[in-house]
Amino acid sequence: MIYFFFLTSSIFLIFSIVLNKSTQITPTLTSIIEAWLKSLLIATLGVFASTEILSAFGILSEASIRYCWTGIFGGLLIYCISKRTYVSLNPSPIKEKFKQLPKSYKILVGAVIGVYLLPLLSLVLLAAPNNIDSINYHLTRIISWLQFQNLYHYPTLHIQQLYHNILGEYWQLHFLSVSPSDSLVNFIQFTAMCSSALTVGLIVRHLGYKHKVQILSSILLVSLPVGIFESTSTQIDYLACFYFLVFVYFGLLYIQKLQLKDATFMMLALVFGCFTKYTIFFFALPFCIWFGVRIIMSQSLIKSGLVLGMIITGYCIVFTPFFIRNYQLFEHPVHPPVSHVLHAENLATEKHSIKFTLGNTIKNFSLHLGLPNEQHNTAVSNLVSKFHQLLGVNVNDAQLSADKFQVRFVVTEDTVSNLYLLILIIGSLISYVWIKPSRNEVILFACMISGFLLFCSSLKFQLWSTRTHMPFFALGCVIISVAIDKISSKLLYNLTWIGLITSFPFLLLNPNKSLVSVRSVVKYVLAYPPNFLCLEEKQIPIYRKKIEDIYDFNNPIPCYKLQKQLSYWERMKLVSKLDKLGYYDGEKQSVFDLSHHEQYFKVTGEQSYRDFMAIYPHISKQEQSIAYKSGLGYYHYWATYKTLAKKSIDFHYIGYSKAFQKLENEKKAFEYTSILTNDMNWIRKNIPQDSIAYVISRPTICLVKLKKPSTNKYVSFY
Repeated sequence: MIYFFFLTSSIFLIFSIVLNKSTQITPTLTSIIEAWLKSLLIATLGVFASTEILSAFGILSEASIRYCWTGIFGGLLIYCISKRTYVSLNPSPIKEKFKQLPKSYKILVGAVIGVYLLPLLSLVLLAAPNNIDSINYHLTRIISWLQFQNLYHYPTLHIQQLYHNILGEYWQLHFLSVSPSDSLVNFIQFTAMCSSALTVGLIVRHLGYKHKVQILSSILLVSLPVGIFESTSTQIDYLACFYFLVFVYFGLLYIQKLQLKDATFMMLALVFGCFTKYTIFFFALPFCIWFGVRIIMSQSLIKSGLVLGMIITGYCIVFTPFFIRNYQLFEHPVHPPVSHVLHAENLATEKHSIKFTLGNTIKNFSLHLGLPNEQHNTAVSNLVSKFHQLLGVNVNDAQLSADKFQVRFVVTEDTVSNLYLLILIIGSLISYVWIKPSRNEVILFACMISGFLLFCSSLKFQLWSTRTHMPFFALGCVIISVAIDKISSKLLYNLTWIGLITSFPFLLLNPNKSLVSVRSVVKYVLAYPPNFLCLEEKQIPIYRKKIEDIYDFNNPIPCYKLQKQLSYWERMKLVSKLDKLGYYDGEKQSVFDLSHHEQYFKVTGEQSYRDFMAIYPHISKQEQSIAYKSGLGYYHYWATYKTLAKKSIDFHYIGYSKAFQKLENEKKAFEYTSILTNDMNWIRKNIPQDSIAYVISRPTICLVKLKKPSTNKYVSFY
């Protein structure tokens, strides 16, 4: 716990130094928030630099990271004492602003803190990181880095672990290394949510609006459904959104004041945002053009060139090591090209025209139109399909879509929609017809829309893209607030309350980490059965006997599809049947009902947990490494073993492509006597029967115990 204290205290000390340097008198609330944003950017720079340096020397480990933060904390503490730099804990600026608020606003702020932020914080502290992407690559790649003690690419069967952007994982690496529990890794996204809400308020203030409008805009962002789910997740979408908002804010400051320090923080936020998630490129590009034109018009070409040079230099410093690692393996700086043996996905659109952009934009917007009513969802799907027919575009063109188009209502961390805020954004756009927005407001709205159009033009449609739309909705909260306040401040206040009320269920309905077990009750009330029934093998005969006339058991894909649309009462009866069969038992468990290691398997299924627990006793505590043969990540297995055995064990992929043989990490030997796999056919083809001591076979995972230690890696030529 002491090292977690060093990390968080270091950020606090950076904050104190920045705040003291930025103000010589009692700080205002604005200067406090600005100092906080700057301190997070400086801390990010420290995380990036220390990670890359430790990797370059081949000493990237939990111990070295802990020593690093011990040194940083000590150095900052000595500096603060020698310079007599202390943080004023005087809350008077906040108190003064709060006192100026009407009673109704005080109640609203109290509700947000007590009903939203504190419950979410409790999830951050209690819930195990169990998002499917986090298990497959976000957290698994971190464990691999620690095992190899560097950031260089390594053999894997899940290629996204290597080339997906990595700044979010740098933060997770540091938190995981210094924290007593991996739950605290969730704290990164929670901090990003709170800081994003503060930044939205600053942007509204910069546009000339008073603190009541600033508060309402921040609360609107807190009520964003996908943001509620992301704030307790180990994905990195909210972190990317945070950097994007900070980039916009300091960009607005710079074109107003033309101070180089604002340009520096603008550059850092832009580079860090893009290094966290490539989608930030598309949302930020229109703002880069706007800021660039204003900078050129406001100052000399030399000073403008200096700012441009800073941004280019920042990109080169941050991205070059990552691009070099990619090029060494893929012969491409960003990802494996289509011609490469390791090619895994092509998410860039392959056709470009106005009609293709319009089609993909409509499909992306439709992701937020789903309701717990299949007739509605089908009607919207049909409407979008007919619109594409009018455009002369195939709605499922593989060159424009990575997933088959459908409108659905699926409440998960990857797919939750944001219907209410989308309606308010569209309403705000319409209101611009008769209200008189300022020039900056019009340009801000235009850049926000342009960024979304660039996103839809450049990336293929995917069903899980609602979380990548977060920058659009975050700035949408700014536009909603400033537009509706011009019409009626009371209307804006009431709409904010409605936003909180409509998003409250999402606080309770996270399937990965439920605070209270109400998800199955809600489904019963809404009469909303699954469109695709996913079952374990032993459940199939039982379910087939009871509901074969409702689900198509003849065509698993791999789940069983609902055969026809049902009336409300038929759906309610079906939900009741599924409940009696035990289908919703998992959804009746909150984070308080499950042990920490059980929570890792919440997303992979109870069967997966039972299978690993049956295998775990056969893994010796003396073993140093396990060979892993699966196309997915292993974090849930690694973390469960560490929790139960009270020690770490290395996981190494075997049975991978020959292309990895050029890597230094591939040449490092490891010895194992256990193989964890979900592919027994591969075992039969590659592992001699006489070398196997025994096999523990379970439906989702198998443990192959060898008679003697092996160092074989089984390179293939695919």
